[in-house]
Amino acid sequence: LEDNLNPKSVNQPLGQPQTRTSISPRIDYSINTNNTLTLRYQSTRVGLNNEGVGNFNLSSQAYNEKSSEDSVQATETAVLSARALTETRFQYMHTNMAYHANDSTAAISVEGAFTGGGTQIGNSQTTNNRWELSNTSTLTLGKQTLKWGGRVRQVFLDDTSLNKFGGTYTFFGGAGPELTSNNQPIAGSSNSLTALEVYRRTLLFERLGYSAAQIRMLGGGASQFSLNAGTPTSNVNLLDLGFFFNNDWRLRPNLTVSYGLRYETQTIIQDRADWAPRVGIAWGIDGHGAQAAKTVLRSGFGIFYDRVNESNFLQSERYNGTTQQSYLLQNPDTYPTIPSVSSLAAAKQPQSLQILASDIVAPRTYQWNAGIERQFGRSFRLSANYIGSRAAHVLRSRNINTPINGLDPFGDQQIRLLTESVGFSRSNMLMISPMVNYRKFFLFGFYGLSYGRSDAEGQPADPYNLKAEWGPSSFGDVRHRVLLGTSIPAPWKLSVSPFMM
Repeated sequence: LEDNLNPKSVNQPLGQPQTRTSISPRIDYSINTNNTLTLRYQSTRVGLNNEGVGNFNLSSQAYNEKSSEDSVQATETAVLSARALTETRFQYMHTNMAYHANDSTAAISVEGAFTGGGTQIGNSQTTNNRWELSNTSTLTLGKQTLKWGGRVRQVFLDDTSLNKFGGTYTFFGGAGPELTSNNQPIAGSSNSLTALEVYRRTLLFERLGYSAAQIRMLGGGASQFSLNAGTPTSNVNLLDLGFFFNNDWRLRPNLTVSYGLRYETQTIIQDRADWAPRVGIAWGIDGHGAQAAKTVLRSGFGIFYDRVNESNFLQSERYNGTTQQSYLLQNPDTYPTIPSVSSLAAAKQPQSLQILASDIVAPRTYQWNAGIERQFGRSFRLSANYIGSRAAHVLRSRNINTPINGLDPFGDQQIRLLTESVGFSRSNMLMISPMVNYRKFFLFGFYGLSYGRSDAEGQPADPYNLKAEWGPSSFGDVRHRVLLGTSIPAPWKLSVSPFMM
């Protein structure tokens, strides 16, 4: 609205400059004939200005986004003997994502017209510090190659979210009396009002000194006021431990058997049984002595564990019912004043709580494969692989306060999203991959035929009957996948590289 409260159109260009700076030096140092040290540092800075503006969002909704990432890596490689090698790696990474609102006042949302005032992203930021130390050793004993090692990794996550902490007044369309040219109500009249007209009358009659009750009788007044409050910062500290052993045993020149065992654990959860055995075989069925095989059979089986992400722990801490609260006033008489949190106690909304099950465990996948690869001449190779997998203890969430026969199990209307490791999935895929390398012509790609089922995607229709969720998987039941890429030589030293997916 103009200063005299007449509607106006807004056509305002607003620059959105972006900056990106990156530096990544590296040093390789030979300590002595058997030991080398590699040091890497990488720093990246990205700045995005005046984000969040456009469509119905006015320039006051602009905010700046700045991100940074700094990482230091050190690798020390020691040749212990002609048959023994050990490598130690250390990495430290610091990342920060910050949002700075150009206007920190309350937001004004007028349905179908504009959103102005301050953007409600606030001055929020996420800081992530993580370090990792690992060691891998290799020992060759005749026909056997042994590998073993371990890793420790720790994550410190500090997240400050001031989203909606400034408050938002929302105006919807309504009804009110018709007004004369000098803004006097016509007795007995009634008219349907747009949200912009409701907002205009609110400002108009407020200037004229009308009370909140009078403004609402004349068709003005905000429809809602919403606000988040509480503790904006939440922290998570995660520690992962793991070690492994593996042996590649070349029983014959054309037959290799691999087997190993890995153990992983996260100290923050009560899951200490994550043992992951693996076994594999590669057999060149037509290879003899020094003659390389043209046909190779491969097969294997392994168990793989996923970590419970730090974001799961962060959300459970933030949305536990006490750290942050949401408030909503219907038809508030406080505009444009921001009411205090203490005065909003009666307007406290049912919360959406996010709860982690106390018995949560790491998701795990049981995977096996069988494949054959054949070399035809010098230029063409074709492989076919079958990959099967079964996943158990997949993370999924459900509202355990969903009403039963009209009654809330916990006696209130709060949503209680329980994240638990009770999901299952399975998939089967056949993959065929050709590879052609003839003179300057090159072709690669694959065709995949897959079937997949899962019960752990999205919120269940019935949170008390998860069996009904078993059905086609959005990622595993993509029936056909095709990828082809090539490089074709052309005249005048040009090449054409089509790609299809």
